[in-house]
Amino acid sequence: MNAFAQQLLGVAKGYLGPATQTFLSSEFQALGVNANTIEPAQLEALVARVRTKAARAMGDERAAELASALAACGIAQKQTSGTHRLASDAAGKLLSNGKARPAEVAYRQLVEKHGDIDAYCGLARAQAAQQDIGAALTTLRDAAARFAQAGDRASAVGLLLEAVAIAPSDLAAHRRLAAALANQGDLPSAIREYGRFVDMALVQHDTRRAWLELAYGRETLGDLPGLRAIVDRVAAASGGAAGPAPRTGEVPPIIARSELAPRAAAPQTHIPSPVAMSRPTALTPRSEPPAIRPEPPALRPEPPALRPEPAALRAEPAALRAESTARRAEPAKPVAAAAPMPQPLGQRLHAAEPTTRPSASQTTVVLKGASTVTHAQQVDLGGPADLLARAGFGSNGHTPEPVAAPARPPRPARPPLDMELEIKALVAKGNDMAAANTVATRATLLIGMRDKRATDATLDAARRLLTLGKLVPASDLLLDYIAHGFTDREAQRLLIEIDCAIGRRDTAKEKCHLLSHAYRLDGRTDVAEDVERIARIL
Repeated sequence: MNAFAQQLLGVAKGYLGPATQTFLSSEFQALGVNANTIEPAQLEALVARVRTKAARAMGDERAAELASALAACGIAQKQTSGTHRLASDAAGKLLSNGKARPAEVAYRQLVEKHGDIDAYCGLARAQAAQQDIGAALTTLRDAAARFAQAGDRASAVGLLLEAVAIAPSDLAAHRRLAAALANQGDLPSAIREYGRFVDMALVQHDTRRAWLELAYGRETLGDLPGLRAIVDRVAAASGGAAGPAPRTGEVPPIIARSELAPRAAAPQTHIPSPVAMSRPTALTPRSEPPAIRPEPPALRPEPPALRPEPAALRAEPAALRAESTARRAEPAKPVAAAAPMPQPLGQRLHAAEPTTRPSASQTTVVLKGASTVTHAQQVDLGGPADLLARAGFGSNGHTPEPVAAPARPPRPARPPLDMELEIKALVAKGNDMAAANTVATRATLLIGMRDKRATDATLDAARRLLTLGKLVPASDLLLDYIAHGFTDREAQRLLIEIDCAIGRRDTAKEKCHLLSHAYRLDGRTDVAEDVERIARIL
């Protein structure tokens, strides 16, 4: 956000608390601007809307104080004007008169000399006027990256907004803008950017593109209420379907993990019964594959499980030997007439299985202790003495005494770590990201030690991270602080602010009610009323 928006946010935070960012973001949207494009020219309309809307939650007197404080921001805001204003106006006049090529040359000179956001935007407009949209997007993208590396996020977001205005359907510009807004901590604006792109895809009747981009947004930002509202809108536009089937090779892995990705029909799985699973494979009848022409019964092969074995390989009982001889004497019947009858399961399971001669296999193995030898190794498999020795007995019948293991000297104890030296070494210098990480590391060590200094260190680190827009690290630090048994109420208030920033207004409202009851039990009625006022705003 720009400097003017930061000034407005700082003033309103003293009145609205954690709900400030959500409140101002909705008001900016109603005025057609955002935190990066708000200017003192829109201040009068903003003050009027704030006075009317805030009076419903905090009363007329308190709302009037807030409106007066916001109006004072416009007086302190100084209008900046560069020395190159005349040259910029001349280049803009060339562009408005249809002279795109001279305007491009003029703006390029301004970029080389000053390199401000107005020069880059003018150069991109001149390139777009010559139907060179790719060059315009490249100019804005490179300039945004340069400003972001320098720490000027407001200018980077402004350039990306210009890129989206030049090419509304460009996917790269849209995603860069949404990511920049989310990194800046302005999640409502990022959600509105995803809504804009999805609405544009729906206007073009490209519901598949809308589903894919919405799934990407939910994977990037999380399952926020604003994105869920867009899901309902896309589902209504596509007739309640969960999106078209993806084309082969076009769905990225991030969509495959999303709940919005179309799922292929699961193949039917055949689960055999326990009886069939316990049955040998050779005894399980198999279904015949469908044939193009019906096969004559005389040529149809017999199932392998019912095929009779040669008499030489099967030992018959003596009682059945006479019956087998009588059957051999009968004349052979045609195969088609002698169709095998299905046998009961018990007879098939207990039927004599085919056996093979050991000499017929060249890989017959026998066990010798824990080793395997083939039939070609003519060695003794071991006698009783080997079995006794293997069982732990000597040849004379006495148990041998176990050999004592060599004694090892004990390991020396590690010297204790002096945590005070580690904590004293963590000194923050400045207000940048490195200083915030240093303070967060110190707070984590104090939390693990359950030191009384952990409260101040944790709150300081969380505020630094929130100022830099790092919502997730701040939330993790505060939750770790609460999980270790610390009961400071200010940590809960910071968590409410984080919930408001990420769009979880229902959770923030519930936490406000619980925190107000806790403050009333502590006897701090004034603070409880402030928390209840925040809940009414939410």
